[in-house]
Amino acid sequence: MDKVETRLESPEFEEFCQRRLPDHLRRPVEGMVGLEAELETHRSECRRTWNLYISNGFTPAELCGRAGWPGSTVGGLASRPLRSEVPEAACRAAEGVLRQLRDRRLDESFPVPLLVRLEEAARGVYSSDENSLRNAVNTGRTAVSTHDAGLASAARVEAALLEIVVHPTGQVGIGFGRKWKPGVHKLTVDDLAELREWEARMEGKAPPHNVRHSTHREGHPTPEGFERNWPPYTVVEPEPL
Repeated sequence: MDKVETRLESPEFEEFCQRRLPDHLRRPVEGMVGLEAELETHRSECRRTWNLYISNGFTPAELCGRAGWPGSTVGGLASRPLRSEVPEAACRAAEGVLRQLRDRRLDESFPVPLLVRLEEAARGVYSSDENSLRNAVNTGRTAVSTHDAGLASAARVEAALLEIVVHPTGQVGIGFGRKWKPGVHKLTVDDLAELREWEARMEGKAPPHNVRHSTHREGHPTPEGFERNWPPYTVVEPEPL
């Protein structure tokens, strides 16, 4: 079968024609009669449709499927929502906030009506009043700020935690109500103070003759059952900055 020669136009138009190509022209039968004429007719129809959509405000990228536009109709009547009448700066602010929300996955829990306003403004099709858009932008900024502040607070708390290593003792764990099992743990200053208090009480109950070397002081009674390791934990010194 001879190769059918066609005149190339823009890459977007060629892609638009290819996407609308009927199956029998997409995979023609060997020796198909009238193939060249059908292809030329198809291109002529696509060209008329293309020009109609372009005249109604569609972009080439939208027509070839590379970009979506809420409310647009590709196929059927060529219609689309009016472009935003709010200032360009407001649309760009909405776009920035929307990006921040998505980067933090906050858009999944953000109020849907406000999210729609941001998305429409980011795409340039926002048709409501500017105050409503400003409210959506401010609400989004507050959500981002609250989220970031929470992460910063958690980071400060994590940085303030003390690390201890609980040594094997043969006991279930050490401490009062909460039992710290052998291994590495993160404790707050209050947790460590409570553990120190538990240690002192255990020493107070220990037999006076059961004295071993201590990392806390030279000698002290070792509670029964902890002869293997006492004190049963070590506070890890933080590395110098």
